[in-house]
Amino acid sequence: MNLTRILIVEDEALVATDLSMRLTSMGYQVVGIADNGADAMALVAAHVPELVLMDIHIKGNQDGIQTAQAIRRQHDIPVVFLTAYSDDATVKRATDTDPFGYVLKPFDERHLQITIEIAHHKYATQMALVKREQWIRSVLDTLSEWVLVTDLNDTTTYLNNGCKAGLHMEVGMNSRQVLQFMDRDGNLLALTPIDLVLQSQQPQLMDWVAIKPQGGAAVVVQLNATPLLNHVHQLIGVVTTLHNITQRKETERTLWSIQTNLSDRITESVKRYQKKVARYQQQLALNHETIKELKKVQRRYLKLTQESPPPHD
Repeated sequence: MNLTRILIVEDEALVATDLSMRLTSMGYQVVGIADNGADAMALVAAHVPELVLMDIHIKGNQDGIQTAQAIRRQHDIPVVFLTAYSDDATVKRATDTDPFGYVLKPFDERHLQITIEIAHHKYATQMALVKREQWIRSVLDTLSEWVLVTDLNDTTTYLNNGCKAGLHMEVGMNSRQVLQFMDRDGNLLALTPIDLVLQSQQPQLMDWVAIKPQGGAAVVVQLNATPLLNHVHQLIGVVTTLHNITQRKETERTLWSIQTNLSDRITESVKRYQKKVARYQQQLALNHETIKELKKVQRRYLKLTQESPPPHD
């Protein structure tokens, strides 16, 4: 998007008029001219310029640097300083406001135009990065996983909302001082996953690790700690993703307990039925023996009755 709307803040009327004519000839629209901070703030609010050309030494209680700070803070509009002063103290004060340009008087028209365009491009790029960062933060805040970013000193530089709520942490805290990492037996890890990444610059994956925040209850998580590199592939920190599996582990323990109890009950029932079957088999065997004995008696009886002589008349 091309820059068009510019506000001039200059206490010398002739300089301001000349500057306005030059900007107009360059194709810009001058939305107003102010010679003091109060009028400058009013014009910014009324016309919302895309850039402010600000003289450092202006009329009123606030100089150009203070006015620029107020404009950036309240309206987030880029400011380019115009001044005849280039002493170290003035330059430092101006630099501390993070200006988008600095032009010394008397200025060259071409140099002024280049400075304005670079300032506009720098601001547009900065806004694009801010929007991108906001988008990334919004996405990360919707994740059920906890995301924790630490620098080389273990200081927290970013936490998504889930991590803030789950671990009761804030940006600026030292992860080593507020988090305890423990194994399955409750023993503290000599080296945390974050330490291991910083030492080896290799990702660390853990399916089970307990984390206890300062003053909070321990939770069981799956952990993925990954090196964070800058644009020249230098290690600048660690991104740690934590998936809270405490509830899942509790459910697994409950299911295991139910399964174990059910298995014990089944085993006990099987034993009882086996005992009953054994008794029935034993009784059946006795019945078989009894039947065999009865058959023997029957056979003897039949044999005796068949061998006896017939009765006489």
